[in-house]
Amino acid sequence: MQSFIKGTNMSMYHLNRRSFLTSTAAILASTVVGGGVAAAGQISIDRINFLVPFSPGSGSFDLTCHAAATALNTTKLVKSATVQNIDGGGGARAYEHLADHSADSRNTIMLVGTSMMARSGKGAFPYKIGDLTAVARFSIEPLTFAVKADSRFKSLKDVVAALRADPASIRFSSDSDPGLSEHLCAAKMLAKAGIAPKSVTYVPRTGHGRHIEAMLAGEVDVVVAAAADILEHYKDKSARVLAVSAEKRAAQLPDAPTLAEVGLPDAFFYNARGFFMAPSTDAARANAMGDVLEKMVATPEWEKAAKEAEVTMLFARLPEAKTFFEDQERDVHVLQTALGVAK
Repeated sequence: MQSFIKGTNMSMYHLNRRSFLTSTAAILASTVVGGGVAAAGQISIDRINFLVPFSPGSGSFDLTCHAAATALNTTKLVKSATVQNIDGGGGARAYEHLADHSADSRNTIMLVGTSMMARSGKGAFPYKIGDLTAVARFSIEPLTFAVKADSRFKSLKDVVAALRADPASIRFSSDSDPGLSEHLCAAKMLAKAGIAPKSVTYVPRTGHGRHIEAMLAGEVDVVVAAAADILEHYKDKSARVLAVSAEKRAAQLPDAPTLAEVGLPDAFFYNARGFFMAPSTDAARANAMGDVLEKMVATPEWEKAAKEAEVTMLFARLPEAKTFFEDQERDVHVLQTALGVAK
């Protein structure tokens, strides 16, 4: 009630204690405008600020948040949806901003991903998923195992067989540094196939498309690449996708089998994205924010925005979302330990 009293000119009212308490009870029974408590104990979300932990135009994080803001503003599910970028430290500055400004961040949600979790596991990022309040799992970036068109490997089973015979005979590559997302994807596939991840040659090629260029030039044998990155070469048939590291086939790559379809049902791994709020956020507000997101993803406006931003949905509310990220955080730690890069 402190905010109500502060915002009210009490000299306008000549209330005795009894009438004041009666008025107060009536106010609490109604919905308070701007994110107050409703009669049923629900929080009303009238605006959302999407916090991107990277610079403007930096890639899928930025595209996803702008697409969500566009959909919310178009559908009028909230009065206002904005996007804020805070770059630095691989996402650390945005984490710190959210934690340090908790009182001012009641309507701010940050998009967090597996890549940040992996940096945390290597000691390059000083925070963990559990430091924030989970709202919803939102989307995934399907990853693929691909080879050049004339590769001697016709399926991922061929790759696994060759690795079992001689783990050092095949060179893997991706655009992630050792121990980060795409490398972890390869490591999980190898571990589930009974091959020690550390025994396999990994050649990182960071920088846009350099890993795919290395594969097409024959410098490496297999790449782990995001579906969006390999799509052009899949379509022009300069590359073949041996498997998709997701539980379902990727819509962009309809004839590429999943890891389960090639005999590795527990090996799926992908870059997942979820929305989180400040550490001190109460459960009711986080749940209300999840309500807005759930309504949004069911709209044709979001379907259009997601298609334009190439967002692959894997939406889930609490508690499934929280459990998912906790499980993946443990998975990342196990894989980074196997690779010898865990801190």
